[in-house]
This record gives sequence, C-alpha cells and structure tokens, in this order.
Amino acid sequence: MSTDQLVLLKSRSHRLAEMFIFPIAALLVGPTLRALLGNRYEIFYGLAAIALISLAITRLSSQWGARHGGEWVTKSERLQRLFAETTHSPWLNALTTTAMLAMTLLGLLLVIDPADRLGESYGGPIATTFTVAAISMLGGARALLVGYSKKQPVIVDEAPPPGHFWSELRSALPLIYAAYALATAAALIVATQLKGTTQTTAFIVVFLAVSQFILTLRRRAGQRIYPRSFDANLGRQVVAGVLLWGIPMGMMFSAGMVLDSMGLPDQMALEIAAALGASLIGGAAFGVLIHVMLRLAEVRRDK
Repeated sequence: MSTDQLVLLKSRSHRLAEMFIFPIAALLVGPTLRALLGNRYEIFYGLAAIALISLAITRLSSQWGARHGGEWVTKSERLQRLFAETTHSPWLNALTTTAMLAMTLLGLLLVIDPADRLGESYGGPIATTFTVAAISMLGGARALLVGYSKKQPVIVDEAPPPGHFWSELRSALPLIYAAYALATAAALIVATQLKGTTQTTAFIVVFLAVSQFILTLRRRAGQRIYPRSFDANLGRQVVAGVLLWGIPMGMMFSAGMVLDSMGLPDQMALEIAAALGASLIGGAAFGVLIHVMLRLAEVRRDK
C-alpha cells in the first residue's frame, strides 16, 4: 500500500453489528439449503455457501462503512485505535466474541445435521450444547485476558524490515507447536479416563483451553507490529494458513482419530493420515479465504 493512501476505519457500532450479521446469516444457511435441495443437499454445499456469504458480507460492509460513519485514517492509526478499544471495553469485547462464536458454531452444526437431529454426529444434543458453550466461553475468556493484558504491542508506522515475515514465523512456530503438542497430550490424558460422548467433548475442551491459555500467556510485551505487513501476497497467506492453522488442527484431529480407533492400529494409521491431509488442505484453503477477505475488506483512498 502506498504511504499516500488512507484506509477505512468503520464506526464502533458498525463493527459491533458486523460481528452478528455473519453469524445470523450462517444460522440460516443449512436449513435454507436443505429446504431448497431436499435429498440433493450435501455438506459441501453448505460450507461453500457460508464461505461465499462471508466474502459478500465483507465487501458490502466495507462499501457501506465508507459511506456511513467511517473514518479515513492511516493503517497504523486504525490498528492503534482497535487495540485501544479492546483494552477500554474488555467485557463488551469478550461478551460479543462469546455470542458470535456460539452462533457461528451453531450455524456450522446446522450445515452438518438437520435441525431435528442437531448434534447427532457429535454425541447428542447435550454433549454438543456443552461443547459449543465451552468453546464460545473459552473464546470470550481469551478476548477478556487480552483486553486486560499489560503486554500491549507497539504499532510501527513504517515498512517492515526485509525478511520480517519469515523471521517472525521462525521465532513463533516452535512455541506455537509446543503449546499445541502439550495441549494434545493433556487432552488425550483426560479423554482416555472417560467413556462415551463425554470423551470427545472433554478432549476438544481441554485441547482448546490448554493451547489458548498458553498462547495468551506467551504474548510479548512491546512486540513490534507493522500494519503494512498485513498486505501479504497470496503465497504467504497460504503458507501462514498451513503452518499456523493446518498443522495445529492436524494435531487435534489426529489425536481424535487415536481416541476413535484405540486397539485398531491399521485403521488408526489410515485415519491419522486422512486427518493430517485434510488439515493441511484446509489450512491452505483458509489462507486463500483470508487473503480474499482482506482484499475485499480493504477500501482505500488517497490522502
């Protein structure tokens, strides 16, 4: 981005509304497509529709914000003000994050199962409800901890030094993978002490709780953030998606396969291979989606 360009900062009320518009739309995708397609419905159609809706909402929201209450600021000023909001209203940020996660997860579950059999694929409605509530509250708790944290970053209004993207990845990945490996071990230990549907629920909750707690604690005080580095090209976004999302999710899903196929080594090996492959592909797809969303969300104008 040229230093002679400004970017859009949407109003606080706009961003609050934005946090609920997509989850509400996601809630309608599964039931609507099932009603329209009947027996021809496939889960892939629902997931694809959610991805397309997220892209459409991202673009329309930015266009709306540019005409209704948005401000034109530098990238560094926008990021500074967004960080300031999280520390000024941590409870509001935590509650909205919890609600947004709960609705989004419920929307994804409605894509997988019809409303009258919601949660059957994940141990029944009670276990599913507890899992969704726990994951949502964990997300809200992390947002709250970040809001109260004294380890605030330093926003640098200049171009990042050469090789910044790769050096940051190299320094961050060992700690990130160690956190997820420890979380996987802790989740397996807890889950193997349980039986039935509570086993899967406990595994997911412990994995996310331990990993996110460690990652929240590892935030560095005074970490330098270069807003201009967010204009990463597609290749870098894909790499980041695979390394930062695909591999950690591969750890979680692989451990889940271990739980499901205890005592069946051949089946376990196949399921782990499938989980790892799907996670890596999903990480790459996630990187592409984030790249496209950032491109669609960014509205700029000359100073």
